[in-house]
Amino acid sequence: MKTLILSGILEDNGALQLHVPFAADVRPHPSSNATGDDVVEVELLDDNDVVLIKTLVDAKVVCSTPAGPASPSPVQRLISGAVARPDGTAGLRLRWRDRVIHEAHAPAGRPVVRLTWTPPADGVISGAQRVTWDASHPDNVAMHFLVLTESPDGTRDAVASVLARQGELDAASKIELNADHFPPEAVSLVLIASDGFHQTSDKSAPFTVSRSDPGQP
Repeated sequence: MKTLILSGILEDNGALQLHVPFAADVRPHPSSNATGDDVVEVELLDDNDVVLIKTLVDAKVVCSTPAGPASPSPVQRLISGAVARPDGTAGLRLRWRDRVIHEAHAPAGRPVVRLTWTPPADGVISGAQRVTWDASHPDNVAMHFLVLTESPDGTRDAVASVLARQGELDAASKIELNADHFPPEAVSLVLIASDGFHQTSDKSAPFTVSRSDPGQP
C-alpha cells in the first residue's frame, strides 16, 4: 500500500495552502500521525465518495505574529503527515474544527514528464547544474515536481521540490542545483511529477560528481 504525503499551511480563518501531495513507499502510523491538541481529519475517498480511510494529522502552530492591540494575532499552522493510501483512492477531503477546508478529486488524465537535462558524454558533472524538464497534463491541473538522486542500489535522496500552479508549467520546469551536494558515487537524477493522485517519473543516465571544491566530503 502506498502512503500519501501531506504538507501545507493552514491560516486561522480556515484557508489552506496545500502542496500537491505525493505518494511514497513509506509506512505510516497504523491509525493516526496526530500527536497534538489541534488536528486535521483526513478522508481518502473512492470514485463514489465512499470513505476508504479516515485518520488525523497535526495542525501545529508555526507562526503567530501580533497584528496590533485591536487585532487578533494571525496564526499559521503546519499541516504535515503521512496517510496510508489504498488502491482505488480517487478523492481527498480535509476537515478542521468540523468544517471542510479542502476537497479534491482525481483528474481523468495523468502527468506527462520528460527530463531534458542530461549529463555530459564523459558522465562527470560538477558545480552548478540547470536541471530542466518538459511536463504537461491533459487536464491542465497544478502539479508538484520532486527531484531526487538515485544510487545503483536504489537508494533515493530528494534534492529539490518545485510546485507548479495551474497553467504555469513552463515557468516551473527548471531549477538550479549544485552537484557538489550530490552523493560522490555514481548516481542518476530522477524526476517525479504528481497531480495529487497520479505520478509519472523519468530518470537520467548515470553520472559521477567531480567536486568543484576539493575540500568537500
